Amino acid sequence: MTEGENLHSVSIGGDSVKLAVGTYAITTPAIGSVSGRYNFSHPLSLEPSYTSTNALAGQLTIKYFYSVKYVMSGTFYFDAVNNNGQKVQVREGRFDVKLY
Repeated sequence: MTEGENLHSVSIGGDSVKLAVGTYAITTPAIGSVSGRYNFSHPLSLEPSYTSTNALAGQLTIKYFYSVKYVMSGTFYFDAVNNNGQKVQVREGRFDVKLY
């Protein structure tokens, strides 16, 4: 990152969730759940990260999962909130990943 650049990142994670083709609710991070996080940072500020919660809508849809070659693709959306109560909406997310 160079001075003056904003950095935005989105992550979807699961703790002890066996994923397959299907649809999953994005909720508060916990064992057995899928959660979302949005981060924004700027070199001159310390913005907090935003995390999905049970009270906010979110969905992960796995459309393709090939277990032999460990390839997965799908879509997602979620709302997330930071410690100050500010909310962000992450929409029309798409992924194609090789799992390791």
